[in-house]
Amino acid sequence: MGVNISQLEMPGVSPQGLEVMELVSVDDPDIHKIEEKIMQDPALASTVIRYANSPLYRRREEITNVPNALTMLGLKNVRSAVVMATLRAVSNANSAVNNAVWKHAQLVAMLCKLIAIKIKPTVADDAEFVGLIHDLGALVLSTNLGDEYETVYQRAIDEEQSLEAIEKESLGITHDQVTLHLAGQLRLPDLLKSILSAVHQREKVSQPESEEDYIHTIVASAHLILNQIDCDPLSKGESFPESLDELKELLKLEDKFIDKLISKIEDSQA
Repeated sequence: MGVNISQLEMPGVSPQGLEVMELVSVDDPDIHKIEEKIMQDPALASTVIRYANSPLYRRREEITNVPNALTMLGLKNVRSAVVMATLRAVSNANSAVNNAVWKHAQLVAMLCKLIAIKIKPTVADDAEFVGLIHDLGALVLSTNLGDEYETVYQRAIDEEQSLEAIEKESLGITHDQVTLHLAGQLRLPDLLKSILSAVHQREKVSQPESEEDYIHTIVASAHLILNQIDCDPLSKGESFPESLDELKELLKLEDKFIDKLISKIEDSQA
């Protein structure tokens, strides 16, 4: 019998975290209200500061408080901190699966941000967020299923197959479905839920026109570039409707730029 999403224990988002997600989504966010809500949740506040000090954002001086972190991140990226704070609360630091998923998500998010800044800056924050959250349903499955999911994960790595395919065969459910369920709980905008519902299963983009097209092709590019670096086993079995060469052509990504991205990722792993 397969796994039923309704029977999975989902991570609970703090009331402050939910309010922050709603405040960030309005047309004219009130930064003071957002700051106030974050300060009421110590776990969220520390995660916001930690995220602002990540390799993608870190500047010469360390960020040590929430107001400076919000200035550094921008309000949309506070969503990422809410998600990270929520999932870290239930994530098992001793789990090989959890550690691999966290690493994969952060590397993909970094690449998405850098690619988007280059080709379509207006979607950079959303592309980074999708990169961060797109596989986090795997954390939920790992937390709920323990050794059973560890076996599924290890088989995907050993056979260099997509994790989704092995999940579907073994569990009757994929982490993409769990991620989408989690996105509903986090009250994400419809655009992001639509993208998350089809990260791995979608039609080929012949010419990016909409924000959704751009984010899909950016996320796919990030995965395929990461696949060229021997530091992330989760990317080995991932496949997308477009090849990296096709995406380079669609997004006008030069080899020199991709080489710089690879160097940045390698430096972050040193």
